[in-house]
Amino acid sequence: MSVSSVAIFNRYAMSWKMLGINTGRNKYLCGLYDIFVTLFMTINFPLHLNIGLLQSKTQGEIISNLVVNVAASACSVKQFILRRKLTKLNELNEIFGQLDGRVIDKDEQLYFQKIMLRDARFLLNTFITIYVSVSAAAILALLMDEERRLLLPGFFPFDWRATNLSYLCAVGYQFVGLSMQVLQNFANDVCGPLSLCMYAGHVHLLSMRVSKIGHNADITPEQNYTELIACIEDYKKLMRMFIILQDTLSSAMFVQFVCSGFNICVAVVSILFFADNLFAIVNAIVLLIAISVEVFPACYYGSMLQLEFRDLPYSIFSSNWVMQSRKFRYNVVIFVEMSLKEVTAYAGGMVRIHIDSFFATCKLAYSFFALIQTMK
Repeated sequence: MSVSSVAIFNRYAMSWKMLGINTGRNKYLCGLYDIFVTLFMTINFPLHLNIGLLQSKTQGEIISNLVVNVAASACSVKQFILRRKLTKLNELNEIFGQLDGRVIDKDEQLYFQKIMLRDARFLLNTFITIYVSVSAAAILALLMDEERRLLLPGFFPFDWRATNLSYLCAVGYQFVGLSMQVLQNFANDVCGPLSLCMYAGHVHLLSMRVSKIGHNADITPEQNYTELIACIEDYKKLMRMFIILQDTLSSAMFVQFVCSGFNICVAVVSILFFADNLFAIVNAIVLLIAISVEVFPACYYGSMLQLEFRDLPYSIFSSNWVMQSRKFRYNVVIFVEMSLKEVTAYAGGMVRIHIDSFFATCKLAYSFFALIQTMK
């Protein structure tokens, strides 16, 4: 039974390649494509939305469009943050590959296939479904509207209402821009929960591995000692991975927490007070679900990661260390002391990537909601 954590990241890596990054193709053509995407989509797309927002005439227009504007701006910020960390992600994949080579026993392989891969695939499919739904809802709202309007209110240096050609150019640009934003959001937001999911799984596999040491009478004490040392090396690799993950995800996740708390609030306000038709309500609900999905999985697997590390000392103690050699017991004591260190991922060095932080984000959204309601 083959085990490969790296393989599950291939679909995720495709999103970066579609953005012209890490393609391994002609570097000049990919460089030009990357410049085009950066200038006209990553920078200009949220900029033209924000200028269009400033030109909004009513309170309803501002609230209805604020969610997309904040999300688009945050997407571009996260894109610039994460693309600087891609070399770190490559190092992360190398360590994943090394840990995959340690998954030999049938029960460990079964856990990898039945739990880790299942959760990782569910994450990928959920993100893809949600982001495609956001784009589909925006396009459907445009098609069902009797008036000629844009996909999203934005600024253009020409009168897009003047001719059919100018209107098609404006809508076409927004369609391509929205599609690229969806792709960038996928690249930005899947990285955290997918990495934490696979990481927490490998911590669990280490617990399974170390708890079995000494219980097989056919294995010699020297072989048990060798396996213990190998498990300690696995733990060191996991801690190295944690440093990489913390460095890679911290800033991007902090941006995500802040904009999600604000956008959840604005989406609820839009649904309750300003959505004047069925499609506007559906569009706002889809956006609300998408915003929640961006934050919740990373928080959930951040909590799972913390719990798996807390269980590790008990797994070490569950090994048959009593019947082993003196040097084995000595290293067990060291291993337990090492594993007692609490491992908690932080966003921006301040906010825990934990399920409690998700509920804190919801509370922040309620605070924003109360403030807007007072202003209204």
